[in-house]
Amino acid sequence: MALKQIITDSTLAKYARVIKATPREVIFNKHLLLSTALYATASMPLTWDQGSSSVVPTLPGFQRQFGFSNSDADQLRYFVSIVYLGAGVGALLSFFINDRIGRLWSWRLYITIWIIGQLVATSAPGLTGLYAARVISGLGIGPLTVTGTMSIVEIAPAEIRGLLAVWFSVAMTVSSVCAVFCVYGVYIHVGESRLQYQIVWFSPCVFFAILIFGSFFLTESPRWLWLAGRHDEAIATLVKIRGLPEDHPRVRVELGEIHEAIQKETEAFGGSRSHFLGVLRETFTVPANLRRVQQTLVSYALAQLSGANSVTSYFVPVLRLLGKAGGTSHSLFLTGMYSLSKLFFTLIASFFFVDALGRRGSLYVGAGLQMVSDIYLGVYLKYKQEGTASDASSQGALAWIFLHAFGYAVGLFVLPYLFGGELWPNRIRSFGGALSQCFHWLFFFAMNFAVPSLLSSTHNWGAFLFFAGWCFIAICYVFLLVPETSGLSVEEIDELFQGSWFHAYKTKRKPRVIAIEAENLEQIAVMIRYHVVRIANACLVEDPATKRHQPRNYLETLEERVVYLERFIAEHTRVDDDPLTQSQGVLQRHDSASNHTVATQLPDFDEEHENPSTLGKPDEDYDEVSDLASKVGMLSFAAGAEPHYLGSSSTFAFSRVINSALLQAISRKPGGSTRHQQDKSSLPTPCLLPDYDDCVRLSDAYFREVHAQYPFLHEPSFRDWEAKIMPSDATDLSHPDPAHLFFLYMRLYAAAQLYVDDVLQLENLEAIQAYLCYAVYSLRSPAGTSVWRLSGLALRQCVEFGYHRRATVIGITSQPSPLRIELRKRAFWCAWTIDMTAATILGRPLALQQHEVDCEYPLDIDDIYITDCGILGTTRSPHDLPTNITKALFTFRIRCLWGRIHTLLYSDIDQHRSSGPDYQARVDQLRHELEEWRASLPPTVPLQGEMLSIFSAVEWFDLCYNHTIIYLYRGHLTSSSDPATDETFLECMQAAENLCHGYRREILGKPTTYTWGALHTIFVAGLTYLHCLWSSSTVRETVRQDVVSSTCTDCTIVLVLIAQWNESAAPYRDIFEELASRTMTMLVEKERERSLFPEAVSQPDVLESDHFMQWMADISEGGMADGLGDLLNGLVGEMPIKE
Repeated sequence: MALKQIITDSTLAKYARVIKATPREVIFNKHLLLSTALYATASMPLTWDQGSSSVVPTLPGFQRQFGFSNSDADQLRYFVSIVYLGAGVGALLSFFINDRIGRLWSWRLYITIWIIGQLVATSAPGLTGLYAARVISGLGIGPLTVTGTMSIVEIAPAEIRGLLAVWFSVAMTVSSVCAVFCVYGVYIHVGESRLQYQIVWFSPCVFFAILIFGSFFLTESPRWLWLAGRHDEAIATLVKIRGLPEDHPRVRVELGEIHEAIQKETEAFGGSRSHFLGVLRETFTVPANLRRVQQTLVSYALAQLSGANSVTSYFVPVLRLLGKAGGTSHSLFLTGMYSLSKLFFTLIASFFFVDALGRRGSLYVGAGLQMVSDIYLGVYLKYKQEGTASDASSQGALAWIFLHAFGYAVGLFVLPYLFGGELWPNRIRSFGGALSQCFHWLFFFAMNFAVPSLLSSTHNWGAFLFFAGWCFIAICYVFLLVPETSGLSVEEIDELFQGSWFHAYKTKRKPRVIAIEAENLEQIAVMIRYHVVRIANACLVEDPATKRHQPRNYLETLEERVVYLERFIAEHTRVDDDPLTQSQGVLQRHDSASNHTVATQLPDFDEEHENPSTLGKPDEDYDEVSDLASKVGMLSFAAGAEPHYLGSSSTFAFSRVINSALLQAISRKPGGSTRHQQDKSSLPTPCLLPDYDDCVRLSDAYFREVHAQYPFLHEPSFRDWEAKIMPSDATDLSHPDPAHLFFLYMRLYAAAQLYVDDVLQLENLEAIQAYLCYAVYSLRSPAGTSVWRLSGLALRQCVEFGYHRRATVIGITSQPSPLRIELRKRAFWCAWTIDMTAATILGRPLALQQHEVDCEYPLDIDDIYITDCGILGTTRSPHDLPTNITKALFTFRIRCLWGRIHTLLYSDIDQHRSSGPDYQARVDQLRHELEEWRASLPPTVPLQGEMLSIFSAVEWFDLCYNHTIIYLYRGHLTSSSDPATDETFLECMQAAENLCHGYRREILGKPTTYTWGALHTIFVAGLTYLHCLWSSSTVRETVRQDVVSSTCTDCTIVLVLIAQWNESAAPYRDIFEELASRTMTMLVEKERERSLFPEAVSQPDVLESDHFMQWMADISEGGMADGLGDLLNGLVGEMPIKE
């Protein structure tokens, strides 16, 4: 077991799991692989030149044509090295081209330049023309090494970016092998003539001419397309190379990262992507980018100083030093085998080191092996010169040359090219690659030019010890300064370069996994938690009025400030004074220090009246009561009898309500008035509010997002209160209405608590609206009073006032204003809808049966046409565009249908459910009503601005429809006496799939507020989907495994996000992840057994019941809808697969 655990936890095993978790469409994507292969060929001209130039001078035809002597070290040095001068200049100049014409056209241009150089070399009559041709070839080689790795990095997925980037190095070694054996072949088979070297230089030109033609069928870099402002093409290209739809979470996250990174860089350093001075300033003045400069330049320098390229370029002379050169044919053969070994070593590095072991680990292994090899070769040469070296040590030296190549392939060969492409931000990637490659080739030229002198001046053996010393420096450098970048997206790498330069050893590998395999759902959850939090906190939007950059979660930030202010008020309240009086005193002190609050004065209370907070009680007794009130917990959206403490915000709010009721009972005077009614001439604002413009924006957000679903307020009236009371336009502040103040401050929730006492005492429409404000807040907040209780209070008061009946039925003779009538209807339907939704979700009886209700729906007309004087406009016709409450009215209708489903199908506990013709007739009738509702839906109007709630989504009605389908047939799905038909299973499965995909589309990557209703909806949809797979063989045969995996992933993503919002949702997430994993295992085993044993029936493993029982207990505390328990019991228990 210990060995198995070690293997399971090994780096390679973890990398294998990451690859397995990656969608197949991403890895085995023909557009991605072919485009990567094309960009990888950008390295081939370089090594074709390296492989051929080191051995072409040995060809007799070459020597006779150019008067070349193989023994002339200076002549050989110039011939080999001069190409790198052109490569350095070409690499630097490529910056001015890469970002202007794109990656593909750059590749075509540079390949053409190199072909021209090869053709000139082929026809050159003498050394002058030959050297000119090599400089021209270098002008193509240098830029190709810039655009090759850069393009691969920009199109590669994070999980296999290192693997694909190593294709660049693999192509290098393939080209080197081909070049050497091409020379070897012409040496053997072609007679002494110019044709010997002309074949070597002309043959690759034909190959690359074919590639240029083929490049027109491949894809451009999506990051460059976005940088160039071609966003639609960028999206289409990313979809193509990922093999996933545009709305897939992986694609959306990657697009968001690209947009965020480029926008951030552009805003910080100017709008033009090609502004040279701006790019220079961004590269050399930003500390993180300066650190990138040093890492790329130093890594290229260390690669040369390790001696590997010097050995490659002067392989034949090195063989002579070791005494293994032999004749020309033997030297050519060994050179070919050396190149072939580097090819295999590079393949090994690509699969088992660069991504699997990580960048740092690969560099440690590679540099360490090179250092040992260099030390051995240096010591061997020393003893060889003294004549004491044995024949075995000579054979060992040859072996160490090849081990040296392996170390180089693993570390300093492939990784500098990878760093040169992946480390740079999008906007300066082209310049960074050009700068690093220019340095690389100039340094390459210097090293190749200096190696003969270095060997001679250090008696040959000293040069290898020199290389070994630099390998040791490379190991120290990697430990201190090279962070781990494997598994991170190109945009995420930026975070690694923040802070100190010398803490790279403290960074850990954090591979990003975006997968759709159910057995890897926990990895998905970790990724989503990380990315959603990072994106939500990092993305800023510009306020058009103030030009300030604010986070997208601005409202959530304000709510956090409110929590802090409430805690501050609670901590500074003196328990020996009236809570209301003391709060006013504290806030008056805040008011004196700020010009953002209304100038007020404290009410002049009757000092002779006994303080109600201490009436009949000593101070210490009241201390205990106050402390208890401040700690009383709020009941969340749960059915459990025990309160759940959810924080000071809700606690303080609820304690004020309790204190209000106590104070009314204690301090009521004989005349019926209370202490708080003595003086309302002036009230303080309850906290420091935003300025007037910010308050208006909050109001706009409320009426756009909340009011559209729960229109119990009247927007024109609210705007009028806002204009009169807010400081910027305060015209009459001497007697502000506490009710108006409450509704104004309810936007900030806690700010309204000071006035809640006055509003709830009114016992009229405003009191009901106050309860509904609390209910809406609790729906959209992880902390707050129970929605069940609040909607119940509002609904009971509606019934007490007769809002649930027509005015003629209850005998009202005096008619209120038309505005009042409409607000009564709106308040009732909002209260009834919230209460009914809570009841159906929690599996509780309805507080008010639908047959008791005959209140008309509100008029479908905009708020501005409803006044105290009358209705000024006409109601909307079916063909008109929606009004500001049309969506709410259709939501009321579908909730009424829910109520009928609840009453007719699930509320009679004595009835045998889902059996008999009467039951089926009721189901058919309800389905007919559902289809009528869907047919009458209004036209969809896209939301103007950012969507903050799921109700604002374009898909809202589709989500409601699919949810109703599941609710309607839930009894059939779980019935044992009258099981559902295959058609029912397929329809419910499709509805559940639509819900999972729809909620993921509308929630992931958006500032959407989560609700408890959304949690229950997505959880029931996920369970229904799994239940259909287990219960119907037709469903299993119809649906593909990748579709099941995608649906389960989407459901998990939504549950993960909601659990991030509130930990109370964690049991829902955990149990679904386990059940989804179990289902995927069943489907895989079922498919395997069907292919191997057609008659076998697989039985799933029984999962550990302790976790499930605990999760189910946690969920039951939150209440379960009808049928949910049956679904869970069926899935968790030893349920056989139904054929």
